[in-house]
Amino acid sequence: MCCSSLEGVRQLACGWDHSLVLDKKGKLHSWGKGAYGQLGHGDCESVTTPTLIEDLRTKTIVAIAAGGLFSAAITGPL
Repeated sequence: MCCSSLEGVRQLACGWDHSLVLDKKGKLHSWGKGAYGQLGHGDCESVTTPTLIEDLRTKTIVAIAAGGLFSAAITGPL
C-alpha cells in the first residue's frame, strides 16, 4: 500500500465509487468498486485500500483523472 496518509500524494482523482492516487514517485494506486474494470487491476473486483496498478508499475504517470465509471492516466517524464 502506498499511502497511509496524504503525505506522499501528488494528485487525487475520484470517480463515482472509486478513487485514484498518484504518489510523488509517479506511481498510480486505485481503490473502490471495480465492477467495470475502472480500477485498472485487470479484473472487476473491488479493492478497499489503495493498491498499485501493476500494469503501470514501469511507467511514470504525470496526470490522472476519474469519472463515473472510468479512470485515465497520462504517462511521461517527471
